[in-house]
Amino acid sequence: LYKKIKINYDSLMYDVIIENNKKTFKLKGFCDTGNFLRSDDLIPVVFVNNKFKMGTYLKTISFNTVMNELKVDVYIVDSFKIKMNKKYVLKDVYIAYVDMAKNVMFGIDILGG
Repeated sequence: LYKKIKINYDSLMYDVIIENNKKTFKLKGFCDTGNFLRSDDLIPVVFVNNKFKMGTYLKTISFNTVMNELKVDVYIVDSFKIKMNKKYVLKDVYIAYVDMAKNVMFGIDILGG
């Protein structure tokens, strides 16, 4: 009664450019389809690997996971762009730097407009 679903993870990878103070990182970003995290002022939060840390500290936000409540510091950068339909699109996001295997991870809602 259960159907096995195969996910093509390559289809969830996007080219991302993060810029701040004349420093630029061109990275691969992973679209986490279950992530809808937004700040209290409804700005999407993008997780970026600590090794790419830059930007200006803005505030600390709290959010709930399946297991517990977490707090992360969020930063603003000069620009965050994601490649969609062969062109880069500027997105208004906050950046949270964390230790993780991927370089960039964002929610699917960022792709929607």
